[in-house]
Amino acid sequence: MSVDLSRNLLQTVLEWIEFHMGLRISESRLGDFEKSLRLAASQCGFEDPNEYVTTLVRGRPDPRDMSFIARFITVGETYFFRDPLSYQVLISSILPSLLPSLDHGDRDRLRIWSAGCATGEEPYSIAMTAHSAYGSRARGRVEILGTDINPACIDVARKGVYRRWSFRDVPGFIKDKFFRMTADEKFMVNDDIKTMVAFKQLNLASDDYPSALTGTEDLDVIFCRNVLIYFSPERATEVLARFHRCLREGGYLFLAPSEIPHPAPDDFRVVNLQGAIVLRKETVTAPHETHQVRIIKSNYSYFGSGSGTEFKSYESVVDITDYSQEETREDIVPISADILEDIDDLYAQGRYHEVIEQLMKHPSAEEQPSTALVLIARSYANLGNLEAAIDWCDRLIETDSVNPKWYYLKATIQQEKGLEKNAMTSLRQAIFLDQDYVLAHFFLGNIYRQHGSVDDSRRCFDNVVKLLKDVDQSQTLPDSDGMTAGQLMSIVSSFGGD
Repeated sequence: MSVDLSRNLLQTVLEWIEFHMGLRISESRLGDFEKSLRLAASQCGFEDPNEYVTTLVRGRPDPRDMSFIARFITVGETYFFRDPLSYQVLISSILPSLLPSLDHGDRDRLRIWSAGCATGEEPYSIAMTAHSAYGSRARGRVEILGTDINPACIDVARKGVYRRWSFRDVPGFIKDKFFRMTADEKFMVNDDIKTMVAFKQLNLASDDYPSALTGTEDLDVIFCRNVLIYFSPERATEVLARFHRCLREGGYLFLAPSEIPHPAPDDFRVVNLQGAIVLRKETVTAPHETHQVRIIKSNYSYFGSGSGTEFKSYESVVDITDYSQEETREDIVPISADILEDIDDLYAQGRYHEVIEQLMKHPSAEEQPSTALVLIARSYANLGNLEAAIDWCDRLIETDSVNPKWYYLKATIQQEKGLEKNAMTSLRQAIFLDQDYVLAHFFLGNIYRQHGSVDDSRRCFDNVVKLLKDVDQSQTLPDSDGMTAGQLMSIVSSFGGD
């Protein structure tokens, strides 16, 4: 039923991605990447992924195609104040060293770039840190740019609305001070922080920087964390050279605590600031040969990390003069199998509000995302808040973009909300990822049937019959809420399936 992707075309598209995006896909991720290509093909109207890949590599590079593929290659997972030691160093060492240039009138503002910012948590964290350093004056003194290759991420960042998952390990007083809760229990960045940050789409593998047009010239600080690990050594070397040209003399480059360029670029000096390793721009006047670097996982004891002894507390990053930590810090309890079992019991009893409330207290549930997120999505759906349920399905898909179950779950909620075209798209995506997903075929056929598309519905129901003919008819089907193969076969037969 499925069309295999040609090995030659797979190699071609891998080379195309590395050339145009600088991203290199490891052998361990090839299986998921092939599934991602099938999704891309289905969203672009191709039934054969080979035709999609051929069209992709022969045409002009389309930013929409590159952003879609980047979504599956890179991990857009982030949260506020990730690696808090970096922000502590920013407020205690770097911003104070730059402040005299403002006070003396040498320049009118400080400029910071968050490169590969995903959905915006990092640049907003920088803005909160700068606001704590300069108070209300920060809006006129600090200019922050956030860029990412994925326009969908940039759209989220511009809206500045986040779920509780973006605040894991962050004390409650940060949400109290810099966010306001929305009607659907999300958190919106306050305007005084939001106005400090501008967002743009930018591909780090392009030659669009440094440039005044993209706001990437004359920078004081660049944050580029958890990005270079996806690049080939050649492209990582090129990106670091471009960053060097983007920075002012003495400017700083923050990489992830788990990343290190080796060997260190000649034009940067490696400095240790309170346990955080930062690169500082130095202009080398003598001619020298550029050495290719590799980005490797570093030893945390060398770099330091937010969980180590060098990080003091969030109070060293964010000014909480008007807030009491004891009154506002949330009681975060690590999730465990026993806790999840208790929450499952609450769900079975129909106590959906309590399920959501309990899971929201456990940011570490992110370590078992499907277990927690499925319960949240289904609980919202059972409460009738279908928009929130769909939103949490999207969070599931962000976490595991090649799992067909999440698209099927999303489709069932979309159909209940009356978004039948959207539901059909989600079902096709589920089938592209798993040609044997019998419930997706059945659900899609039922929607066709309700719309009078006899041929399409019959094709789907015939697929159901083919998939079930050799299955024990007493077997309960996955994701069916207890329906057996025999029961589904009877339903399909009554609809006219052969």
